[in-house]
Amino acid sequence: MTLNAAGDVNINAAVTVTKGNLVACCGQDVNVRAAITTTNGSVLLAAGRDVNIVRDATFTASAITTTDGNIEICAGNNINLNNSFNPGTTLMTLTRGSVTAGQSLSNLGVPRGLTLIAGNNGTGPGTAGGTVVFTNGGLAGTFITTTGPDPVTPTNIYYNPSSYTTPTNYSTFFTGDGGPLTQYMLVFPDGASRVEDGTTTATFTGLKGAPAGVTLNTAGGTANFDTAAVGTNKTVTYTGFTLTQAPIVTGGTATNYALPVTCCAPIVGKTTATITASTTAAVTTTTAATTTSTAAPTTTTTAAATTTTAAPTTTTAAPTTTTTAAPTTTTTAAATTTTAAPTTTTTAAVTTTTAATTTTTAATTTTTLPATTTTTASPTTTTTVAATTTTTLPPIVVPILPPSLELPIVLPIVPPLVPPATLQLQPGLPVAVLGTGVRMPPEQMVVPVAPPPLIPPPLAPPVIVPPEAPPVYVPPERPRRPERN
Repeated sequence: MTLNAAGDVNINAAVTVTKGNLVACCGQDVNVRAAITTTNGSVLLAAGRDVNIVRDATFTASAITTTDGNIEICAGNNINLNNSFNPGTTLMTLTRGSVTAGQSLSNLGVPRGLTLIAGNNGTGPGTAGGTVVFTNGGLAGTFITTTGPDPVTPTNIYYNPSSYTTPTNYSTFFTGDGGPLTQYMLVFPDGASRVEDGTTTATFTGLKGAPAGVTLNTAGGTANFDTAAVGTNKTVTYTGFTLTQAPIVTGGTATNYALPVTCCAPIVGKTTATITASTTAAVTTTTAATTTSTAAPTTTTTAAATTTTAAPTTTTAAPTTTTTAAPTTTTTAAATTTTAAPTTTTTAAVTTTTAATTTTTAATTTTTLPATTTTTASPTTTTTVAATTTTTLPPIVVPILPPSLELPIVLPIVPPLVPPATLQLQPGLPVAVLGTGVRMPPEQMVVPVAPPPLIPPPLAPPVIVPPEAPPVYVPPERPRRPERN
């Protein structure tokens, strides 16, 4: 017979099974409130929380009696055995455990004899994690009776002690010649606490409470947190771990240890550990805006020596033709070759250094270096003003006419030769005046001098326009005398 429930399984009426088994598994509590009897069969009661076998004033017939079979009771928390109503009658009786197939429940992992397992859902030592609790009217030896020569009816108890140094002695609650009685204190893996890393993997390094005489073997075991999130006392499930300890000792005061034991299905042990938040601050790359105020590397700007040689200007004055009654005299001004002194315009490179990154514009450094100016004054410039041209006007011939034919004589007015006004010249600029017939005195010749300090940007020199040549006088035509008859 099998009774399964997500909640409770309540046995409120007597159950009798011959050559058969009774299995009750549930997610919460199994409550035995009536008699259960099996012959040539076994009993398995498994609860997610508590298994309660209570004989009190309300449920006076509660009991379990098995002959030639096995009894296993396992609870996630407590196994509560209460015999407060009739302490003179045992609450549980087992006569000869069985290894016979079909009636031993070995297929469900039930061992021979009587097995009590409490605290399978525990995550740490202490009775709060689940234990075996006996409650009676003050009489010992009235709970369980096992019969059968040793080792036919062994008894094994797994529980959470109040302390690993003070095991609970359950032997006083048993009578009969069955045996042996072996007690195990449950232990829980430890050391899995770590900093978050995005995974659920857990690694154990020892046992909680550091019980003496036992170590955890991690080879072949696996463990995982319920989630990868940060949290305190998070559940860690594990399988495949084993213990190394001294040989098992029987008796109520023995110090033996065990990990959670399989019941109904393969057991998955539980413990707790903590995942803490990573304390590694986000890598703050504080690049203090690297203010590389590299004052513009001393920039020696040698303004390329600019030698500008103005193309030689060859100005040939147009031949001046003077027409008089005298034979035509053609005066050709000597060809004047005026070579203007090379104009050197040196603009020192303006170096503006702006510091990178920081919006700190390093004071704009304008370094005006006196450009290494190689000013090659034009080789001794010989300004040859047209050779003094003396224009000799022909003598004016006044014919003598008879009084009757005399006409008013109009003498041509020859304008005087006026030298051109003195022009304001820019120092250093040679000038040639052409076709005036005036020679510049030697003391007024301009000798090239060193250029003045450069002021960027340089101003263009004023344009010098040479004066216009004086007009050529042409005498008016005389009226012809009338012919005589």
